[in-house]
Amino acid sequence: VPHLKDYYLCLFEEPNETRSEHFAERITDTAKLMIAIRDRKDEGMPMTSFPVSQLLPTGYRDSSEPQTFFVMLLHQRESVFGYSVLQYDTGYTPTLYFHHWNVIVANALNSISNQNKLRSLYEERRKASVTDTLTGLYNRRGLEEKLNSMLLSSPSSSGSVSSRSEIYETSIPNGAVLSDVGVHPPISRP
Repeated sequence: VPHLKDYYLCLFEEPNETRSEHFAERITDTAKLMIAIRDRKDEGMPMTSFPVSQLLPTGYRDSSEPQTFFVMLLHQRESVFGYSVLQYDTGYTPTLYFHHWNVIVANALNSISNQNKLRSLYEERRKASVTDTLTGLYNRRGLEEKLNSMLLSSPSSSGSVSSRSEIYETSIPNGAVLSDVGVHPPISRP
């Protein structure tokens, strides 16, 4: 980008998922500097945490001379991800390119956020499909999957499991007894 001197991408560290009418209420107290381009040199991904009230981490602000930064909030509908900070050469201002760039970055961050939410929901549903909700033990599907994986990874050529305890040790609490009625606590013997 011509005349662009510095570019910083700052993302909020603790996303605030509360629904509110105002963006200001969704902005967190801390951010992380993800990308830093200073004096047209890529400084990589510093991953430096700092208070949002400072705008940028201390090492990235030049206090020897006055500076003008252009800041744009990165958001997509109800979600707020962070902000971009730009500094142009003296006498230049952001162009339409800057605004388009921020829309693209916000869309990408929104897609990543949605993928993470979907992955989390999938894992939650996957776990619920193989375990009993009351006990947390494997259900029939979970036991079948565990058995199949054990049979496939069995070192013996016949593909058999060496002992019944291998099957249940990850599913049954220590010392509990499995019966057709359910799981019973261990019996203490003298």
